[in-house]
Amino acid sequence: MIRQGSPDVPSAQPPPPWLAALARDARPFERARRDAAAAQRACLRRALAAGQGTAFGREHGFDATADARAYARAVPVRTWEDVAPYVDRIRAGERSVLTSEPVDRLEPTSGSTSGTKWIPSTPNFRRDVRKAVAAWLASLYAERPKLRAGCSYWALSPSTPPPMTPGASAVPVGFARDADYLGPTVARLFRDHLAVPDSVAGLDGAEVVARTSLLHLLARADLRLISVWSPTFFEALLRRAAPHLDAIFRDLAGGRGVPAQPGRARRLARLWSAGAPDAWPLAAAWPRVEVVSCWADAWAAEPARRLAARFPSAVVQPKGLMSTEGVVSIPLGAGEACRHVLAATSHYVEGLDPETGETWPMVEAPHGRRLEVVLTTRAGLYRVRTGDLVELRGHVDAIPVVAFLGRAREVSDLVGEKLQAGAVEPVLDRVLGRPGPWRTIVPDASTTPPRYLVLAEAEPREEDDEAAEADLERGLRGNYHYAHARNLGQLGPVRLLRHPGMASLVRDIRSRWAQQGVVKEPVFDPRPRPWSHLLREAGVRPDGEQRGSAT
Repeated sequence: MIRQGSPDVPSAQPPPPWLAALARDARPFERARRDAAAAQRACLRRALAAGQGTAFGREHGFDATADARAYARAVPVRTWEDVAPYVDRIRAGERSVLTSEPVDRLEPTSGSTSGTKWIPSTPNFRRDVRKAVAAWLASLYAERPKLRAGCSYWALSPSTPPPMTPGASAVPVGFARDADYLGPTVARLFRDHLAVPDSVAGLDGAEVVARTSLLHLLARADLRLISVWSPTFFEALLRRAAPHLDAIFRDLAGGRGVPAQPGRARRLARLWSAGAPDAWPLAAAWPRVEVVSCWADAWAAEPARRLAARFPSAVVQPKGLMSTEGVVSIPLGAGEACRHVLAATSHYVEGLDPETGETWPMVEAPHGRRLEVVLTTRAGLYRVRTGDLVELRGHVDAIPVVAFLGRAREVSDLVGEKLQAGAVEPVLDRVLGRPGPWRTIVPDASTTPPRYLVLAEAEPREEDDEAAEADLERGLRGNYHYAHARNLGQLGPVRLLRHPGMASLVRDIRSRWAQQGVVKEPVFDPRPRPWSHLLREAGVRPDGEQRGSAT
């Protein structure tokens, strides 16, 4: 429950207005802790009401759909490919296709067979997400009252233009503002609590955003909370700002853009200027950081551990399962005590057994079984498979604990780019030809930042390889999240390595972690490995002066 009072924040002291507003928005979730099934039934009723009178609702008999069982009979579980034609109609300007409430925005995310898919967003959908965000933050600040004594950093990505020609959609495209997920009142009150003003995200270019963000951060010794999505985001921000470090310290000392702190600027310059960004003593700049909130499951576990090690007094709170499509779970607690519970008041969530096809409302699903998330929202997604695998592991009060296991389909996700075979393989076919030479694309985890390698069996041709790399990069940037990660410096550029014996070399490398006689040879291999190191051991120089050649 939401609690007040601690030795650091006296119980007699009222909470700041923004925290009081969050606590009010979190009340529906607090009620759901007593009856999560009722909260989920209410989510379904709201979604069905939003779909009545729409093209989809008429096709599937929403007027006669009264409960979860009738809904499951009327609407088969579907993939994004089943939803895409309806979204195309929305993009063309047709109304009441999926929701009676107007779709006021299409937000980009990564697709399985095309580079980008466009997720409908409506004001009511964002209000539903807000319920989960409010419950998470109210719980976090109640359990960690010292956070109120300082400021927080929320990852500010540059406002990159969405990858769609403006005239190609009658509906605005791009991401909603953070304020839309906090609500205007909370966002306005919360603004003074931010270390980096939200206006910084609107500056021109990732490098300018990184430089300005670091300046504002260095001006705040009272930083208490760092909230980013990918744990590599903060490292990438430091690397981007590194070439401007001397100028940043001059601005901090002279009070350009932030209050002047000449003593702090001199001290940090002595500590930071000698080493690389990965060696900067971050705790010296921000000794009061108490919580680092970021992805920490699956591929993100090691980068999260690395980031947390740079703030020894902080604990990591792994993010809940939240995507452009909707929010599935939120974290309660931090560190070893953290558990991710169903965001029971936001959307209607089901679990699908990928082997049998059987589905259950998530609040009734069997524990200990791998389930794929099936989502229904007020933005017009009806029983859509998200590709996220989860397992139920107990309850917090009446709400199920939802553990994220990974992706159901072949997805490579080094830093959140979510590359999938159906979108990547056509890029290889177009650049290298079809059938073309033997080839595979792999995530290379042995470089900083990580990157993708395209390995092909052919003689290296330096001029052709450089042109092909540029074509591969353009093709991969058709995936929104890949392009975003590249713009932020979280991923390095793709590299093409040709070698006349590449297929045999790769087969030998893969045999190290495959069962004897069952070495798979996928064109798209999503498992991150230290490929540069492994290839160098095999006699191929991934970054040598002779491109792709053998030593």
